[in-house]
Amino acid sequence: MKKVSYSIHGLDCPKCASRVEEALKKDERISSVSIDVITKTINITFKKNEIEFSELADAVAKAKEGAKLAENSENECKKSIINADIFLLISRVFLSILIVIVAYFFIKPLIVDPYGKVIQSNYYLMIGLYIVGYLLISYDILIKFVLSFKNIKHILNEITLMVVASIAAIALGHYMEAVLVMSFFQIGNIIEEISVNKSKKLIASTIDKRLEYASVYDQHHQLTKIKATNIKEGDIVAIKMGDVIPVDGEVVSGSGNVDTSSITGEFILDNVTSGSKIYSGTTLKSGTIDIKATSTYENSSTSKILKMVMDSNAHKTKAEKFITKFAAWYTPIVMIIALLVATLPALFISLANGFVWAVWEKWILIGLTILVTACPCAIIISIPLTYFMGTALAYKNGIIIKGANYLERLNDVNIVVSDKTGTLTKGNFAIESITLVDLDQDTFLEYLYILESKSNHPIANAIRESIDVTNLANTSENYLEIPGFGVKCTYKGHDLVFGNEQLMIDNKIDYTKSNSEGLTLYLGVDNKFEGYVVLSDGVKEQSKELVTYLKNEGIRVVLLTGGKDADAQKVCQEIGINEYKASLLPEDKVEYIRHEMNNNDSGKALLYVGDGINDTPCIALADVGVSMGELGASASVEESDIVILNDNPIKIKEGRIIAKKTKGRAIFNIVVALVIKVVVMVLAILSLVDMWIAVVADTGLLIILIISAILLIKSKVD
Repeated sequence: MKKVSYSIHGLDCPKCASRVEEALKKDERISSVSIDVITKTINITFKKNEIEFSELADAVAKAKEGAKLAENSENECKKSIINADIFLLISRVFLSILIVIVAYFFIKPLIVDPYGKVIQSNYYLMIGLYIVGYLLISYDILIKFVLSFKNIKHILNEITLMVVASIAAIALGHYMEAVLVMSFFQIGNIIEEISVNKSKKLIASTIDKRLEYASVYDQHHQLTKIKATNIKEGDIVAIKMGDVIPVDGEVVSGSGNVDTSSITGEFILDNVTSGSKIYSGTTLKSGTIDIKATSTYENSSTSKILKMVMDSNAHKTKAEKFITKFAAWYTPIVMIIALLVATLPALFISLANGFVWAVWEKWILIGLTILVTACPCAIIISIPLTYFMGTALAYKNGIIIKGANYLERLNDVNIVVSDKTGTLTKGNFAIESITLVDLDQDTFLEYLYILESKSNHPIANAIRESIDVTNLANTSENYLEIPGFGVKCTYKGHDLVFGNEQLMIDNKIDYTKSNSEGLTLYLGVDNKFEGYVVLSDGVKEQSKELVTYLKNEGIRVVLLTGGKDADAQKVCQEIGINEYKASLLPEDKVEYIRHEMNNNDSGKALLYVGDGINDTPCIALADVGVSMGELGASASVEESDIVILNDNPIKIKEGRIIAKKTKGRAIFNIVVALVIKVVVMVLAILSLVDMWIAVVADTGLLIILIISAILLIKSKVD
């Protein structure tokens, strides 16, 4: 399967997006489609081969009139907040209102002469100006309304509400109200577009602080200033103090301290020297270095993070799905209520007192006021925007949440299952002792170094760091890493096996069991036991705080490990975990996760957190899969729903706090919107507000809810 992303424009609401999604899903070549109306992104997963862009663009346009597909670009989120379309719409609003002012304040007083006689030319001029103002502000809305008749099933939406209300107002002779209704509706669209663009730009600037230009050595070893987007893999880039690293790379000369807060969410200075890996978006705080680019600008860590955050809303939350369904039946119900309010009271009064047009006009205007008041735009835009800002807040704190649905799902977690090594423990193993048989220590350590030289596992890293081997050429062959057991390879004609007791048993190596506490790994050479090493590890300081928080929240915590029972019991006692299972293979962990999920309460979620390649199956299987460690450090990052950009387990607590804040803000926005709408409708029925005032109130509500959503990113997580 292949997943691609494009920009999509011309969608007015989630209902329109759903229509496009449903149409594209009918294509047998497409596996899944998801549209984010906030970031204007469409994500398509193909079953086999990718469909040509032109064919997709035609399908999108056919599914929704006015919808346009465009090639996606990282710069989409960095574009100007007020683009040409918004500027044109602002100009139309300004001119339309100006025309209405001229008609109302300058022409209307002149339509009656001093003798009370109507001057027909001035009267028709006033009406003409009103009509011009109305058409100027609403022609695009009217076109969409007419085109919607191609599919009657989708005609009931907020555009229909506005068009029916404004045209009815014109029919009643309330021209200014009709123009103001459309003007404030368009002002709401402007505010919505600007706020979304502002949000995307805010997030992009928070994530991506890379400079536009970089200094790169040319073939003559002379520094040349080029666009950072033109950096190629293998280029040598000069970085001076204060520079933001433009691409991922490896330090080839120099040294300095790098601020990694843009990646980890915490201000941490890492000392880098020749051979150190370095990530884009981090900042060199001291020293000067030259780095060899290991990625392009568009494929760097920063770009990946930016894409993940921007794509997060493509996975819809239950709240968003509810709002989409809510709007589908809410609009026709509101139209029926408005029709009943517009007709029934006037009908009863007419039956009792006789027909009076003024009575009918009054109640028809009240019905129209209810129509414009009921427009669901404020709710429809504020809920996905709230979750979008929630995922941005998570990133600010060093947590990438790949979908708004996973952010929401954190609220449902009632079981947290965790790996031990590198997750709750530091993973910074050190060789505590060495027991030899026939090999000398130098040869023993050389074999260990070779065996672990190609692995990213914390144990492998610890062993390499504990062994002082220089200029050792790795000429191993037949390298095989066996998750949960150990590693094997052929080196200098010898078959080497290094791992746990089970690996020795499987390879029929007669070994001497260690009685030492700590992690013991055994070495076999040509099917002969040659000794073992004992490694020690420590618990992370934040692990106990996390476990205490989870238990206080009523969440079960379970530790799964491939290590020995004694080691697992020791860690659990230290940090307060009551349940654990030890000596597990990766498939045993998967079976445990599957069993717990099958027996979990309906609507609840199991979260699994791990950091190694052997955790990948569990991370992929869990309701919420969390990976820890540097971006791209292991396959687990690709399969996870949430990525913690450092090794701090307390980020799980922070993620849940952010999820609660986001859900609370979304509920607040929904309640405030519904309460205000009901109040305005009641005031309309009591004849206390006019139609244009109701539209102003609705526009004000939109502004309030958008501000409420955007301010979420400023929240403190504690």
